Amino acid sequence: MVSSHNTFRPEPPEDAKSALLQQLKESEARFQMLFEHVAVGMAFVGIQGQWLQVNQKLCSIIGYSHEELLSHSFQEITHPDDLETDLNFVQSLLDGHSETYALEKRYIRKDGSIIWINLTVSLVRDEMNRPLYFISVVEDISERKRVEAESMAHASQLEAILSAMADAIMVYDQTGSVVYASSAAYELFPLETWPEHLSLDPTERAMHYALRDEYGQPLEPDRSPVHRLLNGEVLKGPTALDVMMNDRLNHEVSVSISGSPMRNAYGQITGAVLIAHDVTRRRALERRTQQALEGLIAMAEALVALPESAEQEDKVALKLAALTCSVLDCPRVSIFSVNEESEELRPLAVLGLPPEQLEEWWRAQRRNVTYVHQMDAAIVDRLRHNEVFLLDFQQPPYNSFPNPYQIDKILVAPMCIGERLIGILNLDYGPVSPDGQGRHHYSDSERALASAVAQLSALVFQRQRLLNERAEAQGREVALREANLRMEEFLGVASHELRTPLTTIKANVQLSLRRIQAMLRRTDEMSDENVEKVENMRGMLMKAERQIDVLNRLVGDLIDISRIQTGRLQLHLRQEPCDLIAILQETIPEQHKATRGRRIDLHLPEVEQIAVLADRDRIAQVVTNYLSNALKYSRVDQPVHVSLQIEEHEDGRFARVLVQDYGPGLLPEEIEKVWDIFYQSQRISVQSGSGVGLGLGLHISQTIIERHHGQVGVDSTPGQGSTFWFTLPMKESILYTEYSKR
Repeated sequence: MVSSHNTFRPEPPEDAKSALLQQLKESEARFQMLFEHVAVGMAFVGIQGQWLQVNQKLCSIIGYSHEELLSHSFQEITHPDDLETDLNFVQSLLDGHSETYALEKRYIRKDGSIIWINLTVSLVRDEMNRPLYFISVVEDISERKRVEAESMAHASQLEAILSAMADAIMVYDQTGSVVYASSAAYELFPLETWPEHLSLDPTERAMHYALRDEYGQPLEPDRSPVHRLLNGEVLKGPTALDVMMNDRLNHEVSVSISGSPMRNAYGQITGAVLIAHDVTRRRALERRTQQALEGLIAMAEALVALPESAEQEDKVALKLAALTCSVLDCPRVSIFSVNEESEELRPLAVLGLPPEQLEEWWRAQRRNVTYVHQMDAAIVDRLRHNEVFLLDFQQPPYNSFPNPYQIDKILVAPMCIGERLIGILNLDYGPVSPDGQGRHHYSDSERALASAVAQLSALVFQRQRLLNERAEAQGREVALREANLRMEEFLGVASHELRTPLTTIKANVQLSLRRIQAMLRRTDEMSDENVEKVENMRGMLMKAERQIDVLNRLVGDLIDISRIQTGRLQLHLRQEPCDLIAILQETIPEQHKATRGRRIDLHLPEVEQIAVLADRDRIAQVVTNYLSNALKYSRVDQPVHVSLQIEEHEDGRFARVLVQDYGPGLLPEEIEKVWDIFYQSQRISVQSGSGVGLGLGLHISQTIIERHHGQVGVDSTPGQGSTFWFTLPMKESILYTEYSKR
């Protein structure tokens, strides 16, 4: 009897079975094709790890043939450092804790090389949930890993570079929050002072810095560097910001800030990079250099501002001592003169002592008369050889001497005219603490500057002495001639003593400028920061070069006066005439360079050229002198007009050059004296420029023009300005052609 639970299932017909078998074959063929041609490695792996079936892609990845790979297990080709992790994942599948896992691991290829793969594994179970085999998908990620390693190396290298840079670098997101700060940024900015500092709004953060512009005025929030960068501005080169701020120790520092916004592929601003360079020391050096130049120029001006009475020599010394303190930033200075016959040292001035010590110092000097020949022989030899040297009162034998003023070291600078010692300049930076703190170390530049100051001081005192000698010789022709000869000798020596170091300094400055300009022609080899630094260096050198030109002009005037008074002023008249129009067109641009921003208008007649038989350089010198006076004694916003006219006189044609300014003008009595040597009006003050002058330029100009058979003059109205002019005879053989009317 057949149970009712058993149902009769008839066998499918033969045609149906054939169709099913065909479908199975086609399905298996499609799977096999997919298995072999998929872009990733695929494999069936046994429960113990043996390879059951692998595709060609997997063989290519691992470097084994099909037959070789089937004879191995995955454990044999897995990198030892990754095997334990892989087996743990396998066990988790077998235990039913997970259905699949993915792992980045390393395989050891047949040739021994290492490759990285991304492995995805699933476990296939039977209808009784018993594990049958694993399906593994293998993707070669070696290239991605190589790129990641290189990226990490580059990132590490970049981090090391940024950490080693002296400039502070900060990266902001689009809200202004700090997302990166270099180690230098932590040193400069108070980033760790407040825990929330990095995420503060830029305006609040700027308040912590107390940002100020280069003039000390607080920066408005919308002008802060971060705000400007996030609004699309690029701060670089001429647009870089110079600001003052408080550092992490609340000290005031000067910072040069550059930077650029960061944009995405669509041009949208996503953040900003800011670079801050601490320029506190450089700014201090610039101020020190400017003060030194101004002090040296002030000393040069003292050459023409000396009193003419011997009783006031001490006042001159006191003024020079004050200038020396300013130039060298030295708190204590003393000046002695040397009597050339007896070699007695006479104290002239001392600065930097408190009142009670000052009185005692003068009493001690009056009690103890000192002579040069009584001093130590080695010191005397240095003085006579014009050598700047140090006396260290902490070392033998000077440490055994009485030292009531607690002197540490004295810098001694001889004041010499030629080979004659006429005085001594002493510099002392004051007492030090018992433990030696605060000792000043004299640099080579300080020694050189002290030598220059001593030479200028020597010239001041020598000129004072010569003026006194000339005054005493009045009424006696022979004595007056001798005094004039000494004056001329002095001018010659002064010019030589000043021009020799100036020539060397200018040559070095020009050489440095050429090297910097050569560097700037290769900006593609430098970073933006270095380009900016080199540009700043070029600006400082160009400024120094202009100041040197001012001193050179003063020295040139001294030399010309010496030649005029001795009748040795030479003119180089060419056989061929020179063009006065060309002289003006070449001279005015040179004056523009020295006085940038000033307006000089040139008005020329409608002729091709105006020929004169003249020393081209000397005529250019006269034009320069006229322009310098016009620019110096008129306001910066007022123009200067230069015009050239042709005039018919009874004795021929003359060219007239006129230089007109809108300054204070001259009184009639001043017009009479304006061409005198060393004359400078006490009523008129300098309106622009440095104001440096010796009162020689107009006298030299008059001499040059008169030697060319021309005339000089001035037309002036007080309160309206002056017009200085000169005339030169024209070369009659030159034909003049009218310009075509345009």
